[in-house]
Amino acid sequence: PELTQGDASPGGRFDPLGFADAGDLEELKVKEIKHCRLAMGAWLGLIVQAIATKEGPIANWSAHVADPVHQNLLAPGWCKDFGLYCQAY
Repeated sequence: PELTQGDASPGGRFDPLGFADAGDLEELKVKEIKHCRLAMGAWLGLIVQAIATKEGPIANWSAHVADPVHQNLLAPGWCKDFGLYCQAY
């Protein structure tokens, strides 16, 4: 292919394995957006969990694996600094 000035992708579309030719490109674009939104939601969950528990996700996971009955969202006292919710227990 001949290069012209101002080409967005002068070498052509980067698809070394030919995935764009194997299926509907529009369907693949929609799937990519859906997976991206799922990943952003998971990342937001990690951030909210770290703020609520004042610990990182690995520490929370380790505590849950060690004692899953008492270290979960429904366990009393999981929110150490949120007084109104924790007073109910």
